[in-house]
Formats: sequence, structure tokens, C-alpha cells
Amino acid sequence: MTTVYILDDCEAMLEVFHEILTGLKYKVKCFSSHCDLLKALNEKTSDLVIMDMNLGAGVNGISVLKDIQSSNPKQRVALMSGNPDKLCEVKVKELGGITYINKGLFCSGIKPVISRCLGSDTFFSSL
Repeated sequence: MTTVYILDDCEAMLEVFHEILTGLKYKVKCFSSHCDLLKALNEKTSDLVIMDMNLGAGVNGISVLKDIQSSNPKQRVALMSGNPDKLCEVKVKELGGITYINKGLFCSGIKPVISRCLGSDTFFSSL
């Protein structure tokens, strides 16, 4: 079974993402702390990590992406935002992120995005 880790600082969003992804038959583990996510990835990688850009407390998805890429450059990571930003999208691509997802589209169109992310190490698209 495909494992997807989700990182978001909003518990309500994590519940929504968990419900959607388990309904699509993915094994899902949710994290509200980037430290907990990094610890889990050190113990066992995931098929895909999807994380929010704005994680509160001065932490953002780009800094967490850098941390992930430094310890596991092959880890597939997709970032999402409720307020997509072209500069952030470019930075995510430069750092090896798989895609940049518009959070507003998560509910309606995430299954094909995950399929494409899992199928290629080089896929990049903003959605």
C-alpha cells in the first residue's frame, strides 16, 4: 500500500486530508510538527510527503524541503498552499520538490496529482 505523509500546522486540515487520502486507499500518516515529520522520515521514508508551505512559528515548507533533501534526496515531496505564489513555486522546483499544489484543488483533484508524483522523480507542475 502506498504511504503518504502529510504535514500541516492546522489539525482540521489534517483531518480533511486524512479522510480524502484514506478514502483513495492510501496509507496516511499526519504530522502537525515538522520535527515529528523529519524524525519519522529518518526512521522510515514515505512514498510521498505532501506538506503546507506556511507551517507557522517561523517555519515554512521550503526550509523543511531543504532538510528532507539533505538527508534523503530521493524522497518525493509535494508542497501545497492556500495562497499560491510564483516565486515559492520556482524555489520548490529548484530544490527538487515534485509539485506545488493549490490547496483549494486538493479535494477535487488530488488523486491524479499523487499518481503523477509517484510515477516520476522529475515531474513538476503547479496545480
